[in-house]
Amino acid sequence: MSTPSEPIVGISLRRAQHTFRQALEVELRPIQLSVPLAGILLSLGQRDGMCGAELARRETVTAQTMNQLVARLVKRGLVERRRHATHGRMLTLHLTDAGRQALADGLAQAVAVEDRMLRAFSPSERRRLVCDLERCVEALASDEVRPSPA
Repeated sequence: MSTPSEPIVGISLRRAQHTFRQALEVELRPIQLSVPLAGILLSLGQRDGMCGAELARRETVTAQTMNQLVARLVKRGLVERRRHATHGRMLTLHLTDAGRQALADGLAQAVAVEDRMLRAFSPSERRRLVCDLERCVEALASDEVRPSPA
């Protein structure tokens, strides 16, 4: 099998994402957050009151993993569980004041890492990169799911 003569975009995307995540983990460590925990805080900051299953789907983890992560955030006082107003057995998740502060601190760290990553890009190049990445997402998201050939 011969190697492709053109760069494989997927490999570059994965390397960029992996390197970004590693750098972000380092920056989040002093504020006692990890990327998954910060992701949960961000999701709840965008849409407070989700149930655990909905949050698990949004963060692309299993319900069991989400339960473990949320338990850590609850123990630290960053998230609280409340009974759903109309579905008494369902618990919804909400940021506490401390959780909102942790989210703000985490976002500041993420912006700093992103700025480091993109420092060689002009503002117009940054906008173009975001547009191009969104086009990649849209192209794959719009594809029909096709059965594998037998």
